[in-house]
Order: sequence, then structure tokens, then C-alpha cells
Amino acid sequence: MNQKNNKLIIIAGPTCTGKSDLAIELAKRLDTEIISCDSMQVYKGLDIGTAKITKEEMCGIKHYMIDEFMPTENCDIKIFSEKTKNYIDMIQNNGKIPIIVGGTGYYIKSIILKNDFLYEDMDAKNKIMDEIQNELDKYGIEYIYEELRKVDPESVDKIHINNQKRVIRALCFYRLHHKKISDFNESENKKTSPYDYLAIVLNANRELLYKKINDRVDMMIDRGLIQEVTQLIADGVTKDSNAMQAIGYREIYDYCYQNMAKIQQNLIDLKNDTTLQPLIEKIKQNSRNYAKRQLTWFNAQKNFQQVDIEKFSFKKNLIADEIFTKNENFFDKKK
Repeated sequence: MNQKNNKLIIIAGPTCTGKSDLAIELAKRLDTEIISCDSMQVYKGLDIGTAKITKEEMCGIKHYMIDEFMPTENCDIKIFSEKTKNYIDMIQNNGKIPIIVGGTGYYIKSIILKNDFLYEDMDAKNKIMDEIQNELDKYGIEYIYEELRKVDPESVDKIHINNQKRVIRALCFYRLHHKKISDFNESENKKTSPYDYLAIVLNANRELLYKKINDRVDMMIDRGLIQEVTQLIADGVTKDSNAMQAIGYREIYDYCYQNMAKIQQNLIDLKNDTTLQPLIEKIKQNSRNYAKRQLTWFNAQKNFQQVDIEKFSFKKNLIADEIFTKNENFFDKKK
């Protein structure tokens, strides 16, 4: 029987840095398996817009937390974290080192620290969310932001007003639990990890990263992102579903909904549709902004090793060599 280890490898960083390729290279060398830590790749049908890895790209390496849920279902951080931890235990029980790969920092941290999640009465939560949504529709995000400032100024200091989803979540948390989410997060952050983990953050020049993001969005459009979103709508995925909050989906949902029949019958010249072009630019802008937030978050993690992928000419084998050389003790203990 294989001896269980307590090791964990995290390959993190912003979008377009080659995390998946590096994870596969490491998995091949270590004869292990990969767990995706992407909050949107868990949904079936969200393939193009999430840059989901294909079966061919997996190179025979087993991947978990991909296509685990239907897009009409809700996979929140609690569900995601619990399911991921089960996979970690399973892989470790087989004597292997799980590799976590992804760019959703909040989710990665919840896994590393084995964060607790407060019980939430879903009926009460939904009622509060409806109240906040009504306030948002009537008064705007500025009002919601000021309401949050009254009860949790520490969160306002950390959350930008444009990050509407986090602003709403923080206000909902306070109204539901009668405590600040900032206090709860601070308490969780003081925890120490039960894992012996090695965390690698892939980084690149910001200008180059933004260009790669813009190019990827154009590629997604060429590969059929519009048709993918249209099919999801036809399958009953609504605008307020968790899956449709992903960048690349939320920006074009209305366009696809309004033009669904024409898109399905190929009656629109998507490349020359002037009403579509601003939406594509919005996807690029939101993607760049997200990458900026990812860089800020990962750079603030003191125990995450930074790797400049340009230094190694973007070659996964050279980056893997560097990781093994720099962390000999971590890998030697496996034997």
C-alpha cells in the first residue's frame, strides 16, 4: 500500500501565463494528478470563454474539478473547497503529491488553509440578496458601497467599488451573520496550513501579459464564444446564474439573448457587427483588470515563490527544472 504524504503543489498566477502546461510537465515528472482551481471551469459547457483545457492538452494526466457541475447549478466556494479537499485526500492516500493549478486566489487560499465556512440559511440569504439587488437597481452601486462602509469600513478599504460582486457579497454577509466579513477573513487568515505545500506563482511583464490576454480574447471569439454563450442560453442558463458571472460570458449575454435566432442560423456577420465590437473590447478590459488584481493578490502572498516566465523564454521544461533545483528538499522528502 502506498504511504500517504501531506504534500501539496500549487501552480498559480494570472491568466495567460502557462499554468496548465507547467502543471502537466510537473505531473509527468512526479507521476501524479492535477486539480483545477478555477471557479468557472467546474461548469460543463463553459469551454471557450474559460480557456478550459482539452482532453488532448491533458496529455493523459488525470484532471479533477473540471466539468463537475451543470451551468444551471451553483458551485460556491464552500462546495468547491470541500470537493477539492476530497480529491486532495484521495491523491495523497495513493502516495502522490496533488498539483493544484489555477488563478482564483481566494479559492486557492481556502484550500491551503482548510478554511471554515459559516452555515447559511439559503432562504434567508436569498431574501437578503434580493433586497440588495433591489437597492442596487434603484440607487446604484454607490449606495450599496456606502451601506457597506457604514457596517464594515475595513472591507471598503480593501474592495474597489467596481468589484460589484465582492461589494454585494460583503454586505450580504454582514446582514446575514451580523458580523463583518473582514473580521471573519482576518480570523481565517491567521490559520496555519495543515499541508506541507510548495506554492509557485508564474509572473510576466504586465505589458506582455495584457497583449497575450487581448490575443486570447480574439482567439476565443474566432473559436466560437458567441455561439457557446448562445447555446448556453438555449439550454436554459439564465443571466443571474453563477456560471454567467464569468468574464467573457456576462459581457455578451444580452447580445446573444437578443440575437439568439440569428446567431443560430448564421444570419449575423459577427466579425463586422459594430454592436458586438465594444462588447469584445469590454471583455478584454475586464480580463486585463482581473489579471491586474490577480498579480496584486499573488504578489502579496509572502510564502509563494515568484517565477518570471520570460526569464525562461516561456519554456515549461526550463521552468520545471528551476522549480526542482530550487526546491530539492521539498521533492527529496517525497522519497
